[in-house]
Amino acid sequence: ALNAVSVKGFQTGYYPVRYILNDDGQIKNIDTPKYNKGIESEDSLRSCLEKSKTTSGVLFSSDGILAKQFVLSASAKVFVLPEDASLLGNYDMYSSGGKSLLSTGKNTNVMAFQTKEDSMYVNLVVVWKDQSNYAELNHDNKLFLIDKIIDVYDESLEEVVKEVRGIEGGVEKAYRTYEEFDKTKLDGLSKGDVVRFAYYKGMIYNVQVVFQKDSTGATIGTYNRPSGSNAEDNNEGNYDMYYCGYVRSREGKFLKIWTADITTKGSNVSLPKTILWKNSETTSEEYRVIQATNIAIYDHSLDANGRVYVGDIEDIPYYEGNGQYAVVIMRYRSRSPQEIVVIKQ
Repeated sequence: ALNAVSVKGFQTGYYPVRYILNDDGQIKNIDTPKYNKGIESEDSLRSCLEKSKTTSGVLFSSDGILAKQFVLSASAKVFVLPEDASLLGNYDMYSSGGKSLLSTGKNTNVMAFQTKEDSMYVNLVVVWKDQSNYAELNHDNKLFLIDKIIDVYDESLEEVVKEVRGIEGGVEKAYRTYEEFDKTKLDGLSKGDVVRFAYYKGMIYNVQVVFQKDSTGATIGTYNRPSGSNAEDNNEGNYDMYYCGYVRSREGKFLKIWTADITTKGSNVSLPKTILWKNSETTSEEYRVIQATNIAIYDHSLDANGRVYVGDIEDIPYYEGNGQYAVVIMRYRSRSPQEIVVIKQ
């Protein structure tokens, strides 16, 4: 009977339910999204946001508000389902968890449910995703400073996969590649390079190269600004903003940097080992003051192949202090500093 239930927005037989178990661990009561007023409790599960796929999408903001109308409760569940109806029987394509599964920004195909009709809170969100969507990077994807890339044997897949170790968001992390990920995308990357990963089920599904060292040593390397705003854009309405530049001075937790991407828009910027400093009094627009937070550092002078480590503000050299050049790459999200990567010379 449950397989025949049709819920608006869902394929017949596929829909969320709540259930209660008896003392023997068996289901004794099931609550479907089909609310029968006058028969079911007022706390019954019911839809509050209809499934709608539009180009504008459904906004989920960093303060936990969905579609500018509903707040995700602390215990809210999020289910991610494949958009292709033919894949609904493939449970490997499903994900479940909390609000971290929602991308702040646009989620184009969403349905939400609540158990209190007049409440601002939602208890369940269902997101439909096309398989290709998992490869998309957005402003939630952090800067990742690579320490090492190694081959490991995955017992569950019974095959060799790549594992990337490094620092993401100021924390040491290690991720393995998803079975459908093209591992050749990691070719040429090594310790000290900076990337952003898209993940699926906690594994690497896509990669975007942000900074790559110059193997010849002629320059520091090449910077490619991720999609978002560059240093010359002061539009605070943007969800993400990136800075890349040289540290001129440091005071407290703040750095004054000359932004290397200010004129080139951040595309394929070659970062020389030394630069001609501008006169800050006459060209102040070429400088930015940023707050260093969640610091990851690569220092090529340490160990045989350099060292990657979690650092603090005192680890960041600045030109006016010791004449040393250091490049920083910084990510902002919703006007707040998220993480910084420092490339020491």
